[in-house]
Amino acid sequence: MKFENPAILYALFLLLIPVIIHLVKWRKFKTELFTNVDFLHELEIKSRKSRLLRELLILFLRLLAFTALILAFAKPYMPSKAGRLHISQIQNLIYLDNSMSLDALDGNTNIWQVYIQDLLQNLDKDKIYTFLTNDNTYKDISGKKIMTILSEASLSPVSTSHQVILKRIKYLINPQNNTRINVLYASDMQNIFHEKISDSLLPSTVQYFIVDKHQPDLKNISVDSLWIKDQTAQNINLVIQLSANDRSLKTPVQVVQNKTVLWRSFIDFKDSLKQKITFDLPSDQAINGKISITDKGFQFDNQLFFTIDKPQKTSILIIAETIPDYLKKIYTNDEFILDKKSINQLSNNDLYEYDLIILSDLNLPDIYFELLNKYMRQYGQLVILPTAETTADELSKLLAGLHIRNTVTTDTSRVFLNRINYDHPLFDGVFTKQVHNFAYPFVNKHFKMSRKGEWIYQLSDRSNFVQLYHKTGQIYVVNAALNEENTNFTRAASLIVPLFYQISKARTKRQALYYTLNMKNNIFVKTDMVQTDQPVHLRHAQSDFIPYQINQYNGIQLSLDNLPGSAGIYEVTYNNKILKSIAFNVNRQENSLEIIDFPKTRQVHHVDSAASFIAEQQAFLKQQYLWHWLLIAALVFLIVEMLLLRYWKL
Repeated sequence: MKFENPAILYALFLLLIPVIIHLVKWRKFKTELFTNVDFLHELEIKSRKSRLLRELLILFLRLLAFTALILAFAKPYMPSKAGRLHISQIQNLIYLDNSMSLDALDGNTNIWQVYIQDLLQNLDKDKIYTFLTNDNTYKDISGKKIMTILSEASLSPVSTSHQVILKRIKYLINPQNNTRINVLYASDMQNIFHEKISDSLLPSTVQYFIVDKHQPDLKNISVDSLWIKDQTAQNINLVIQLSANDRSLKTPVQVVQNKTVLWRSFIDFKDSLKQKITFDLPSDQAINGKISITDKGFQFDNQLFFTIDKPQKTSILIIAETIPDYLKKIYTNDEFILDKKSINQLSNNDLYEYDLIILSDLNLPDIYFELLNKYMRQYGQLVILPTAETTADELSKLLAGLHIRNTVTTDTSRVFLNRINYDHPLFDGVFTKQVHNFAYPFVNKHFKMSRKGEWIYQLSDRSNFVQLYHKTGQIYVVNAALNEENTNFTRAASLIVPLFYQISKARTKRQALYYTLNMKNNIFVKTDMVQTDQPVHLRHAQSDFIPYQINQYNGIQLSLDNLPGSAGIYEVTYNNKILKSIAFNVNRQENSLEIIDFPKTRQVHHVDSAASFIAEQQAFLKQQYLWHWLLIAALVFLIVEMLLLRYWKL
């Protein structure tokens, strides 16, 4: 026990005064016995003893009353637990998980709102905290400021592992002597990265208070993905994949554009926890759609936004005297605009109108090299296609003019095309299986290069038949003439069609139906109206921001990393004119129901809420004052004395 005003204890010496008074009052008398009062002798002895006992009790009660009063004014107290441990400073950190999984329903509201209300009701406005979420950190701010932040906070598509959060906490704490560090860790403990928490991430100097609101019996249905299965001039056949974690679940499914229902169905999962549904939409119009379901689990995976562009033809320029027949068969009028020009017909602005240039006449004047390089700097696509008359020197000169230093030689030995780079991004989704024993096309004469590019097709002598050089744009080089006297490659439709078709679509292929938030998304917007002095905007509802962008010869390249911040359909606008619509969705990994376990150590505590955490902190710091009990005791002693004086008659 300690005293706030220990100097008042000197007043205890005043207790000697009543003791002295009582001692003086007790004077001794000489006893004289008389015959006529001898019969009273016994009674007098009894009265004297009773009086002495009464005065002793009164003295004792007065001493106790004055002692209690003096001690009360000295303010005695029992030190707090912090005082007993010699803790003089408290550092509080609060981590609030704001991942999308916290929109799981908890009764009539979601877990996120439960956490928000818990903190708003219990934080001390005047206390200093360090506050962090998955995507923000606020160091040494008041509880009042945190309340302002919480009132504007929202769920974030940023997925952050628990290991990363704990490392951030270790970086933020400032361990010192006589300092206690408390961490309130509010999360649903989703373990989407399948990680483990090691003891090294939990310093022994830190006390962790975990508020875990996850629901182990949560039943959930998710719209997982959407893709195009087939497409005709009239319809696009799409496939929706849905999943559930319980076979008893079922839900209606509908596709909506604005408020118009384009398609609806119903699905249950009694046969399988993964289901696929196909449906058709018209292919001759742009669609900004949303797939939606209804369930009582996670809410963010109940809808999936998507966009489908109105089809645009790919423009291709062939620089040659004639267009080969195999290219006419590949680049048909319903999907492509195929133009041919000779070198003498080219002008300065011709190249920038085309998505792909196929250069077959390689004997170019030097003045055209700068045009081609400028086209490539604007992310152009170029195919170098030699003819039977092309020489190694002409090909070497052309490559040098495109800044590809190379030594080109001619090989006249007969070889076969027997290797396909199935893993090349150009063939993504093209080949359903790898074929090793096919009818190999032969090549009678081909070129070899000292500096090989990224191979796509390869010959039996390990030289490249088709290779790719990456510049700002892309340069594809076919290392042999494709006339029938030199090769039968043009008759192998399963090889030549995917090659030239995929090259033509490398820049103008239909955009993805949707993109995932918080990923590095590079999106090409084809347009000829953007000027370098005016940026394009990305707009959705009330949000409007300017993304990182690079102007190209026939459009603009958008690079999106942490933006946008919420799911939905965004419009790419230039001078308030809509150029394109793009859909963004939350990563479905957030609906995992795997829960992470923290090590069972002495500094890890599980609490029900922030209120429990605050109460524990108050109990840790609270000093137990005793002065009011002493005042009550003094009053009791005085009352007993008064009763004794009133009712103990002598």
